[in-house]
Parts: sequence; C-alpha cells; structure tokens
Amino acid sequence: MSYDNSRVAISQILGAHRRKLTRGFLELKSHYLFEEHFCNVRRANEKGVAESTVKYARLNFFVPVPELRDLAALNAYLLQRCREDPKRRLRGQKGTKAELLAEERQAMPRLPETPLDACRKVSTTASSLSLVRFDANDYSLPVRYAHHPVVVKG
Repeated sequence: MSYDNSRVAISQILGAHRRKLTRGFLELKSHYLFEEHFCNVRRANEKGVAESTVKYARLNFFVPVPELRDLAALNAYLLQRCREDPKRRLRGQKGTKAELLAEERQAMPRLPETPLDACRKVSTTASSLSLVRFDANDYSLPVRYAHHPVVVKG
C-alpha cells in the first residue's frame, strides 16, 4: 500500500524517501507490523492505481448519468454496483477480483488478537471540581473522580 504524505502519518518530510512519522502512525505500524511506503511529493504518477480506480468508477457508474428519484436511490444503486464489482475479471488476470482477493488474503499475516486502541492517552488528575484538561479543553467527570488520577483517552 502506498500512502500520500498526510499530516496524520507524517510530521516532517526529511528528503526524497525519508519521513519523520507521527506517534500515532508509529503505534499503528508497530501494532499491525507493516512497512510503510510513502509517495514522493508532487509525483501524482505514483498514485496511478487510485486515479485509475476513480476513473473506472466514474465511467462505469456515472456514464451515462443515472436517473434516480433521490439520494437514497443513488446510494442503493452505487452499493449494488460495488457489490457486483468483485465478480469482474480483470484483463490479464487468471480469476475474478473476488478470487484474487481470497488468494491474497491467504498470504497476509493474521491480525493481532487485540485490536489497536487508536487514541491518545494522557494521565492526569481530576480537579476538585471533577474536571480534567485535554487539548486545552476542560471535561467534566462524575464527582467521585475528584482528586483522583485518571487516564483521558481522546
């Protein structure tokens, strides 16, 4: 998988192929044990699969423009088309998209037993007013937590 240079994952671009990763992305990477690959800055050609997938969806789902009664009908139409897509056989491939995905899943490592708790945790103490500060905001707690240590998850 190739990632764009999102601030969620990268805190600083250090050079052509070097990135300083955010703490959250490092935790994700360490938990699920994968190597990251980031596209180079201003190199749209490195994201060709995403661009071609958008082009395929536009040409096959929206040309001609579907005439539907409302947004719910459009969503139902798109959901049906997306559910049909795995049955499609890609040019030059030996099976359908669903068959190729099933084969690829066999080669993937198993997910960890415990899912990642994707949040930031801060240890603090609740004030006498049963308040905790997190990201420059005060949050109230039940009165029984006043003057007690707590872990804030955000």
